[in-house]
Amino acid sequence: MPLLALPDDILLEVLLHCDARLDLYNTILASRRLWQIYNNHRAPVISSVVLCEVRRRCKTKQQALAHADGIVEKLQVNPETAASTSLIVYQALSPVLTSGTLSQTFYRWTLRLCRVAVTIGQSATECRLTWLQQAYSSIAALEPNFHLETQVFRTDTSLGRSPNATRLTRDQQNICRALADEYLARGNLEARLNVQKTTLQRLPPKETDSFVWAGELVNTYSSLHDCEGALTYERQMYAICKSNNYLDASLMWARFIVAEYTSANRALEAISNQSSFLQDLRPGTSEHIAWARQLVIMQKRAGLITEALATKHLVWRQMNVGTACYFGWARELADEYRKIGDHEQALSVIRGMHEAVVRALARHPKDNSLKFHANHAKQALVTEYEICGRTSEAEAIRSSLV
Repeated sequence: MPLLALPDDILLEVLLHCDARLDLYNTILASRRLWQIYNNHRAPVISSVVLCEVRRRCKTKQQALAHADGIVEKLQVNPETAASTSLIVYQALSPVLTSGTLSQTFYRWTLRLCRVAVTIGQSATECRLTWLQQAYSSIAALEPNFHLETQVFRTDTSLGRSPNATRLTRDQQNICRALADEYLARGNLEARLNVQKTTLQRLPPKETDSFVWAGELVNTYSSLHDCEGALTYERQMYAICKSNNYLDASLMWARFIVAEYTSANRALEAISNQSSFLQDLRPGTSEHIAWARQLVIMQKRAGLITEALATKHLVWRQMNVGTACYFGWARELADEYRKIGDHEQALSVIRGMHEAVVRALARHPKDNSLKFHANHAKQALVTEYEICGRTSEAEAIRSSLV
């Protein structure tokens, strides 16, 4: 019986048994009928041929994906069918890449599938979600770096890092972010939040990637208008990072807490928390000074002028002449007292600054920086005495100016 006299299903089997793209190409060009059968069954035929090539030529999963990438690159010469055919080519790798232990190649393959699906449009949207969920489920099963307790305050907040804990790779993070974005596009913010929490628990809390995911997670809480939920989570994360001496990470979560209260128009609670976090910082450090300055600003905005002055004064007393902003802080503090008419207190601050730098200069008489500050402190003290009407004392100091 001539080949072309065979039924269509037999001819389809002939195409499915081609083990190379060149063989398939030559076969479908043999007759119009074979060409029509190919066009009617493109997906299974292409998948079968690609899979045969991969199994015959590629020894590793990475080589299999590279082989598919090469095919897809050649498909771009025909833009009309490139996207749909590319999707078929990548899907053909499923039996190879989903078998056994999932490797990084599996996550890269999933991302390629999703990227191609976007170019196809709405028809591939559900497939995209399914692929991402499949890849994400394997990531969620990895051992986390830490566990969040149900209670806000904990007795023990050490990480207790498991030896099996895994640091997420860039491809794994991209899977999580793609799924989170997919949920966002669908308006499912709760699912997005869960993905972000799961991802964050599998990242080292003190590293940059963790900071990025933390910011995105807090934004999701904001979109949900769940202030209390956000505060609970942020306090847990602050406690974990603080107990493990992750200063930058703990301050990030502290800022989130204060910002949460501020955005909820709960200014006094924001101030209370800012003050509490300030007490946890070592006085005189750049972090302590920055938090103190922000606390003063917040107190002024809330109309707590006396409290703001008290905070500024206390922080200045905790500094020394070696602190970078000691002299500038003292002058600002004196100006604040002067604005409310308390000239004696302003004089006390400037006098204290002058006495401190004189003592430091006595210990280090050759320090040119201290000489400079001592001279300016004298000038400031002269001005302050004159403002207070104590001209004789002002003249006595002026006569000693260099």
